Amino acid sequence: MTRASSPGSASPLPGRGIAGLSRRINRLSPTRFALLMIAPGALLLVVFVVLPILYSSVMSLQSINLVRAEQTRPFVGADNFVKALSDDLFWASLGRSFYVAVVRVVLTVGLGLFFALLLNEAFFGRGLLRVLILVPWAIAPVVGALMWQLIFNAKYGVLNAVLLAVGVITSYVAWMGNPLISIHIVILVETWRAVPFAALFLLAALQSIPASQYRAAKVDGANSMQCLRFITLPALRKTILILVLVETIWALQLFDTLYILTQGGPGLKTTVLTYLVFTQAFESLKMGYASAIGLLLFLCILLSAGGIFWLIVREQRKRQPAEDTGPSARRSASLEVAQTWTLADVAELSQSPGRLVRRRWQLLTPNVTRQLRRLGLAAGIIFMLVWTLLPFVWIAIVSVQPLVNVTSVPPEIGLRSVNLDQYWVQLEDASFVLTVRNSLLVAITTTALCVAVGSLAAYPLARMQLPYRNFFMGLAVSTRMVPAVTLLIPLFLVVRQLGLIDTLPSLVLVYTAFFLPYILWMLRNFFEDMPRSLESAAMVDGCSRLGTLVRIIMPVSAPGVTATAIFCLIVSWNEFLFALVLTTRSAKTLIVKIAEYRGLWDLPLNKLAAGGVMAILPILLIVFLLSRQIIRGLTEGAVKG
Repeated sequence: MTRASSPGSASPLPGRGIAGLSRRINRLSPTRFALLMIAPGALLLVVFVVLPILYSSVMSLQSINLVRAEQTRPFVGADNFVKALSDDLFWASLGRSFYVAVVRVVLTVGLGLFFALLLNEAFFGRGLLRVLILVPWAIAPVVGALMWQLIFNAKYGVLNAVLLAVGVITSYVAWMGNPLISIHIVILVETWRAVPFAALFLLAALQSIPASQYRAAKVDGANSMQCLRFITLPALRKTILILVLVETIWALQLFDTLYILTQGGPGLKTTVLTYLVFTQAFESLKMGYASAIGLLLFLCILLSAGGIFWLIVREQRKRQPAEDTGPSARRSASLEVAQTWTLADVAELSQSPGRLVRRRWQLLTPNVTRQLRRLGLAAGIIFMLVWTLLPFVWIAIVSVQPLVNVTSVPPEIGLRSVNLDQYWVQLEDASFVLTVRNSLLVAITTTALCVAVGSLAAYPLARMQLPYRNFFMGLAVSTRMVPAVTLLIPLFLVVRQLGLIDTLPSLVLVYTAFFLPYILWMLRNFFEDMPRSLESAAMVDGCSRLGTLVRIIMPVSAPGVTATAIFCLIVSWNEFLFALVLTTRSAKTLIVKIAEYRGLWDLPLNKLAAGGVMAILPILLIVFLLSRQIIRGLTEGAVKG
């Protein structure tokens, strides 16, 4: 007997609503389902990355100068490229770009490995130090550059005061007025920002090396340096190459730090290709010529990344022979090589003449060796703390001191003069509060959109055996090799034509498309780690594909999704270049507001410092509260390679 429904109740019609949509999606073939899930992310990438690249390619063949009143765009063929290749400034900027990239990568990998080895040791406070090392990475490049600008200030910088006090210099030095010094200051600041990621990336791989290999090497008489040479470095070789690839791509896209510290000067002596594209496009308004330089920069990045990627592939093939199909093939190749030849070499080295001399003379007793090791570890920790926190500590001190104390020669810093007046001045500034609100809205909306779209695309790429998934994933990640300044030229023209300049939706859509490859890569790694049995059990119980994603995959991988969301929130809050060009007043973000301080020469230093600290505080709060999730998100995939 069936129960009649009451007249006032409306039963859902079969096949309609969310349940009906889910059932229809569930009937799709795996290929069509995957395409449907990937479609939103692919659409964003096509509209905001692929089409701008094509548009920029067309513009590079035209003469587009917004200074001229006429709107004609005559076709000039390869003239823009010929002009660039015959321009001494282009070649000087290109050489400078590669010089900065090479020095930064070498310093970043070297310091990153040093910090990773320190953080891999057992000592009191190691957990806190792993959190503190995130500070330079989490701070916006613009604010980080302002911190170092206060240190190197020619009139009131603390570096001049310290060097003068110890007698190294006799008068204050204009550090940024010397082209050779200023370009290396830019490299220093960029390295300071990049080292935390490198350290955590290498630390994740370092902790995957079996401790048994070190114990076996010690039994064969190996010392710490030999273990580093014959076990650690071979095991990290592939990870280091991947890190070099990533850091090279980022280093060749340098902009924010240079914009704050030197603006390409003095003269044009610190101009790199990214800044040359920016000045030609948005100061000289030569969009066609700037597009040609931008494409040449993209080509340089592609060639550099291609060469390093070839080394990575060669390394992988060398470590994983095709004929090895047994259980050993599933182990890390780098560890296999270390295990197969390390012990023999260490045994041979232990019999070397130098080793025999050390054994014979016994200059260092075990107790002295332990004490020296402890002193070295302590010195390394102190250096790491000073390197990481010095700029932030100084900007915080300047922000709570009266202007007369900050501008004294040398600065007069005292606890009795601490006050928060400059913070209240900032909070009473309506324009400053507006930029804070804009940054919050853009960061939160971008994060929500990135996680939603990224989850839809990452699910089939991680959980379904699709023939094209690696190709799509590689294509999506490779879009991050496109310099942001190259995309910015066509995006600016299109957004201006649509009347969306200085609007929050335009920022959100551009940010989402730009950060989506990172989000997709991270989420796919997290989703792949889930056991297949959970998904199979849900399907047996009648759960649809979408239901499995929402009810099983997302909740179980909540820590990974949270890490991804935090990463997106931080990079969205810190983004500068797109906001600089696509906003003017109403949609201006906090980072752009802080960057404008560098052009206000009459702005008090303590007010500038207070604004910088307020831009940092929300991010630092996130870092300290959710450090574990951030570290997991940054290092996910480091061991997988």
